[in-house]
Amino acid sequence: MKPSIIISRPQTLRAGLFHKNPVNYYITHIDAFVTNPANGVRSDLPERFLIDTGAALTILNRQFNRLFEDGQTPEDTTEIMYGGGLRKLPVYKVELKIDGHSITVLAAHDDKMALDSLLGHYNFLNDFDSFNLSGKRRNFRLIKS
Repeated sequence: MKPSIIISRPQTLRAGLFHKNPVNYYITHIDAFVTNPANGVRSDLPERFLIDTGAALTILNRQFNRLFEDGQTPEDTTEIMYGGGLRKLPVYKVELKIDGHSITVLAAHDDKMALDSLLGHYNFLNDFDSFNLSGKRRNFRLIKS
């Protein structure tokens, strides 16, 4: 049995602008190094990903532009709907390294997105037996048998 990955860095947001009593919300992030296996270019520092269980694909933000500068042909393309409209994005195979575990995923690359990258479930969360988010313990656990 492989050990689980425990991520203990959820971000706490206090929503109080429109509430009489502020409420805490936990948003779970994972830090990961990203490597483009086609050219061997790797992120210099671990980048922050928002775990988005409702997103199918992982989306890499503009911090990863350097990984795709060589003009490689994408595996595919996909259309992503944002609040501002539809964008057609290239999809690449990349390797994520999270707490010593390597996971290969398909990821769309948005060279203009300034927000945190999103970690979707396709080829990532689907690769684990289960995951658990504990607001009380303030951690996120990925479990693989």
